[in-house]
Amino acid sequence: MVVCSAEPSATTAACAMAVAAVTATPVRVAVYSAAGLLLEVAVDRECTVRGLKERIAAQVQLPLECQSLIDAGAAVLDDSSSLFENSPASGQQGTEGELSVTLVKHLQALYDGIAAAHPDDGPKALEMLPQVVSRGDERAVEAVTACLGHARDYMRRAAMCTLPQVAPPGDAGTIAAVRQGLQSTDTPLRIAAVQALPHITSELDESTLALLTQCKRDRCSLVRFAADEVLRQLKVPPNCKGP
Repeated sequence: MVVCSAEPSATTAACAMAVAAVTATPVRVAVYSAAGLLLEVAVDRECTVRGLKERIAAQVQLPLECQSLIDAGAAVLDDSSSLFENSPASGQQGTEGELSVTLVKHLQALYDGIAAAHPDDGPKALEMLPQVVSRGDERAVEAVTACLGHARDYMRRAAMCTLPQVAPPGDAGTIAAVRQGLQSTDTPLRIAAVQALPHITSELDESTLALLTQCKRDRCSLVRFAADEVLRQLKVPPNCKGP
């Protein structure tokens, strides 16, 4: 702690500089998860809780919306508050200028965003989902698949882009959903469906091959180009008639 007495201006200036130096000194923050120490970051004493979350998001690919930071007293820290304004209640500050907080991952905010289907937040929530779930997660696959039938085109398009990232390869339901997307009258959705195929299967069945061949004659050049690329990547079984 820096203590300044009320002396002339020179002393006041010196005190101000000392306080500024202390404030500018980086503090090491240890971020823990249920499995133990997750990472350590150095922040200044003016850093907010949101600022720390942004650092965490950059290092562990966990969106801010899915983070809760908890202090030593099990209180959830508010995004707008300073990490140090209520120290030590804002985390357990050690003797060596350290601070520790616990990170809790929660996904409900993303699922709520998907359900609300806001033009900005809905697609963004779908885009973030693969960052926080394991491929094959049943809840994620169900939520994304449901969006393929959404009334709003931006949700259908975002869902088609997300589906191959959350669905397990070879899943029959996913392949059927993508096959249906190949027949859509919505051009961006057709493009996304074509591009999804190599991520969900390594081999084409006869009906999917026929749809891809049809895409090669699509009125949109982007669809035609994507179909050509996919046909070069995927295997055509011997019993299937090639394009």
